[in-house]
Amino acid sequence: GCRYGRGGGPTIQLQGIAYSTDAGRTFTKYEGNPVVGADEIYNTGRGDGARDPKIFWFSPSEGISNPLARDGYWVMLLFERGKHVIYTSKDCKTWEHEGEVDGFHECPELFPLAVDGDPDNVKWIMYGASGEYHIGDFNGKSYTPETVDKIQMNHLGDNQTPAWQFFYAAQTFNNMPLGSDGVPRRVQIAWQNEQISFPTELTLRHTPQGLRVCMLPVDEISNLYARSRNLDGTKLSPQSGNPLGAFDGGLYDIELVADMRNAGRIEIDIRGNALTVDPVTSTLAFCGNELKLPSVKDRLYLRIVVDNHSTDIFAGEHGAFHLPNIVEQKHKNLGLTVSGADVVFPTLRVRELESIWANK
Repeated sequence: GCRYGRGGGPTIQLQGIAYSTDAGRTFTKYEGNPVVGADEIYNTGRGDGARDPKIFWFSPSEGISNPLARDGYWVMLLFERGKHVIYTSKDCKTWEHEGEVDGFHECPELFPLAVDGDPDNVKWIMYGASGEYHIGDFNGKSYTPETVDKIQMNHLGDNQTPAWQFFYAAQTFNNMPLGSDGVPRRVQIAWQNEQISFPTELTLRHTPQGLRVCMLPVDEISNLYARSRNLDGTKLSPQSGNPLGAFDGGLYDIELVADMRNAGRIEIDIRGNALTVDPVTSTLAFCGNELKLPSVKDRLYLRIVVDNHSTDIFAGEHGAFHLPNIVEQKHKNLGLTVSGADVVFPTLRVRELESIWANK
């Protein structure tokens, strides 16, 4: 997509093609551009015009599982004047308008997920830049939402700052290899205020709230593990010392499952910022944000990825709740304490990560 404007005036948003014949080293603009939006040249243009194309190969017989399927064609989603508009093409040069879905803004996404990993039960997810999504069906040309209202993918709880300010315009990769369940993986990366987010893998699962998109860090995070400590089965009392006191590297992948039956309040010191879980109110609090968690009175599931400028919290089984946070880290240490009653942690694992940057 391209925007044209002059002197700060209205922009005209068009879709064009650039192609490469040398494996992406150089590109040539197609002489027939624009391929979508030529009529925009004749009007004033608008800031919510037509932009952010997302394109994938779709086969009526194989869906998107085979990018070489001979009966396939290109599908393009375009943000166009407050809607996600669907186009199709055999050659990427001539596009047919097929349908549209209202209620989204910018950066459209559309992809299938297998329900609970069942390849015979697939639903299609459509979302926009803010992360709110519909669950529905896609027949290759039109999308039909099954959810009445859009569902929020990212959460900050009852706070004035919307979650999208810390996790926005997420896009996913097509043509991923198959996962362990035989279903193509769906990996997502977002703009995260000051940085690009750590990649997460999306799944679609039944939860106490209904069918929901869940997310957890990609398994490849294990390639960054510098040292690990397995503390499974730890029982903490209010008088216990800090079992995480040995860690001081600053970059962490923390996995925690707590038995919340008759448990006390849990507090995790994450580099000087307190994450607390109250079993009485089923409330998770972090950096001034509070989120109600269902079923926390049985088991609490947490996965926490700690970077130098961010702390991403994945709460609930399979990561049903994602809380993205851009935070000021005050030191590099970790702490874990409980109050009010003992807490047993069937799973408690901390992995210290190597920095992906040259200067840690």
